[in-house]
Amino acid sequence: LGPALTGLVIQYLHLMPLRVPFWLLTALLVTAWMALETLKDADFLAQKGKPKAAPAPISLGVPSEISPHFWSFSALPIFTLFTLNGIILSLIPSFVKSVLHSSNLSVSGLLILLLLGGGALLQLLPLASEPVTRLRLGIALLSIGAWLVVFSGSTGSIVLLWIGVLVQALGSGWTFQISLRLAGELPHAEARSKVITTFYLAGYAGFIVPVIGTGVLTYFFDLHVSLVVLNTLASLLVLYMLGYSVRFRRYYAARKQEEIQVARSKVAAAGADQGAMTS
Repeated sequence: LGPALTGLVIQYLHLMPLRVPFWLLTALLVTAWMALETLKDADFLAQKGKPKAAPAPISLGVPSEISPHFWSFSALPIFTLFTLNGIILSLIPSFVKSVLHSSNLSVSGLLILLLLGGGALLQLLPLASEPVTRLRLGIALLSIGAWLVVFSGSTGSIVLLWIGVLVQALGSGWTFQISLRLAGELPHAEARSKVITTFYLAGYAGFIVPVIGTGVLTYFFDLHVSLVVLNTLASLLVLYMLGYSVRFRRYYAARKQEEIQVARSKVAAAGADQGAMTS
């Protein structure tokens, strides 16, 4: 919301452009804080009077039994997502101005709003609800959207740029949603915090690629060629993940079947115990 609001103020309002966006965003922040204060969290209130436990240490780690599946189909998707989205976030203002030759300052901010806000909202779409299928589609849409952005620079089409960012937003939402879900599902409860911390570390590491990669590539090539190189490397990762998804689907289906059998066994055992007590 910040980039979009700032771009609109600078482009159309012409009123203290370096101050008004901060005032508006501060007002939104205060409103959100006041709304949170009105909420009553029963769990928080119940724990408030109890002695505080020692904070759990922050650590990283992935259990060996899930390591290949986690790195290939949870950590790698979020790494690729942050890499491709990092390109948009860091380069789209320069791309819009120097490649598409648009002087409208609101376009870059609205594109960022579409990418991030659209990615969040499009997670609610009730399509392809099966996790592996949804993650496959999300990864593929990520790559397709990124290439549409590159092609918009080749053709000088601002419409194609909007379509590309929209497609990438859909892929971002689905990829983040399912890869985070798998980071929580794959490990046992005692290792879950370490795995999820590792998951986010992998994602934030993806933000390093656009900064360093583009900086090095633009030393030898122009911005458009640099984007082509980065997208090509990201596409290779996408192809690997799509290929690995075949193996992961078999593992995930067997794991779910095992969980169902364990749950049924527990229900049957509980029923037998209850029957023995009543008799």
